Amino acid sequence: INNCVKCSQKANKCVTCIDNYYPDSNGVCQTCDSKHCSQCDSTNGKCTACSSGYYLSGDACVKCSTTIKNCNLCSSATECTTCAHKYYPSGSKCELCTSKGCSEDCNPSSGSCSDCIDGYYLSGSTCPTCASSVANCAKCTGANACTECKSGYFRESASKCTECSSKTNCKSWRYSY
Repeated sequence: INNCVKCSQKANKCVTCIDNYYPDSNGVCQTCDSKHCSQCDSTNGKCTACSSGYYLSGDACVKCSTTIKNCNLCSSATECTTCAHKYYPSGSKCELCTSKGCSEDCNPSSGSCSDCIDGYYLSGSTCPTCASSVANCAKCTGANACTECKSGYFRESASKCTECSSKTNCKSWRYSY
């Protein structure tokens, strides 16, 4: 019998079929009922697990990105485990990597950063803002390593941006080094 793993000893009927098949009442292996189903109940053909990129809703498989925009892999309609390129899972949705200071290439499963956009610096696998370590810093290479201050400020040192005033002529200072 095609797609059969175990036949009954008394009759020429299949009792256990290969994955994605189930034995019908005549002992013939039939394909699972639902499209994109990876595993189904061996007695009735109802889907019990879905292919990658789909989740089980009742006995049907639904594409992850149908309910969670930019989601590639999910465990349910509200839990994405891996997002599309340039996105990371955050609660029940996929957020842009750049929304937390990462470059476009953050880890699609964990959201950890490998590089940061301007105005942020890499600290482990996160991207804090430059201004979080040096007030009024626009660009930096790390904590307390400001390379450019915001408009209206000049770089006094790598760890200090000072406001331009009537006492200081900002045109005589370079904003970045």
